[in-house]
Amino acid sequence: MTTARPSPLRVLVVEPDDAVAALLVPLLEGHGAVVERVREGLRGFVRLQDEPIESVWLAWHGLDVDGAVLGAMIRSLERRNGEMARFLLVLGHDSDREEIVASDFGADDYLLGEWLPGEVAWKLRIAREVVALRQQVHAQNSAGGLLPKAQLRAFVAEEVNRVGRRGGWLSLAVLGIPALAGLKVSYGESWTAWFAAGVWASVRGRLRNYDRMGMLDGGAVCLVTPDLDPEGMGKLMERLGRMTAEYHVAGGEVAQPLQLAARSLSLRIHASYAEFALVADAVWDWVEEQAAAPLPEGVLAFVGKADPHFYASVIVDEREGR
Repeated sequence: MTTARPSPLRVLVVEPDDAVAALLVPLLEGHGAVVERVREGLRGFVRLQDEPIESVWLAWHGLDVDGAVLGAMIRSLERRNGEMARFLLVLGHDSDREEIVASDFGADDYLLGEWLPGEVAWKLRIAREVVALRQQVHAQNSAGGLLPKAQLRAFVAEEVNRVGRRGGWLSLAVLGIPALAGLKVSYGESWTAWFAAGVWASVRGRLRNYDRMGMLDGGAVCLVTPDLDPEGMGKLMERLGRMTAEYHVAGGEVAQPLQLAARSLSLRIHASYAEFALVADAVWDWVEEQAAAPLPEGVLAFVGKADPHFYASVIVDEREGR
């Protein structure tokens, strides 16, 4: 398989002091990081739910919420959503050292007092290395980075709420590999389950940090890709097909070619806040309906609308023989 070049580290600086931010942000950007700065802790917490932030540098003092509280909120969000743990670095005074070290919210590092440019560069290098290792572990853990069904459904509901507030697009897909049925006959159920987990872990590890994949009943997988419109989702389905084929070529153990079966949905949400829960239930019903149906090889793409009545129609049918 081809290995993608590492992306620049995305850093969120949560710092109320304009003078500190004016020194810190250019140094981080000068060493290749993509940096966003906010002044309020709660605003920073919201940005983490909208953007693929990999590292947070947060002030210990002066925020609208205490620095330790904000750090605990971030760690709780990561556990609830099954996300990779971000690299959290605390910005404080020399006198804060003992308090920061004694805190238990899970800070990875700290930068105290009047720091030098070289210290910032060193801390950023550590952040990159830690994030790279965590990304590998997150993609290769026992679930291959896949959420349990209940967590995935909760994530869909959260994204319906987030996307619906601005009338945006939410895309998702039910995925399968029909050839696995034949492999189960030849290699057994345990080996096939291990092999399938490897395929999905490979795919998950090459998606955006804020995309989610989870297991459904019957061995199907659901992918949720926030903010993708139908055109973007179509391109992603093409990539997924290539990823599946690349995994087969790289393994070289299975003579039977692996082709993806996908049912994708790109949904425009125009519902009101009070209707988001109904829309989320309707979307999840669609997911389960697709997962329960046979999944022939190829892509069947739907576009839908929720206003709040949910409906979806086929826009692309790229299954074999159609």
